[in-house]
Amino acid sequence: MSEEKTLETLVEEELVEEEAEEEFIEVEFTTRTEAIQSAYASISACEEFDLGMLPVSQQKIIKRIRRKSIRIIDECIGEIYDEIFDDGNNNEDE
Repeated sequence: MSEEKTLETLVEEELVEEEAEEEFIEVEFTTRTEAIQSAYASISACEEFDLGMLPVSQQKIIKRIRRKSIRIIDECIGEIYDEIFDDGNNNEDE
């Protein structure tokens, strides 16, 4: 009988530990505004580089960062626009 209590106690302690671990999970969400700010900061940082002075591999990296940042800004602005105006039209071409 004492073994059963010990097993039950162990199981209960394990469950309490798991619940305690779950309570401390930190979730960070990035808002659209933060995404736009980060993308803009990336574009601004890339402006500091003189592409003519960089090797081709680094030029490709700078161009990729700019392209992705512009896409992030476009997507976020589109979502904000759709949320504000919610006219049901697809405005991707505008």
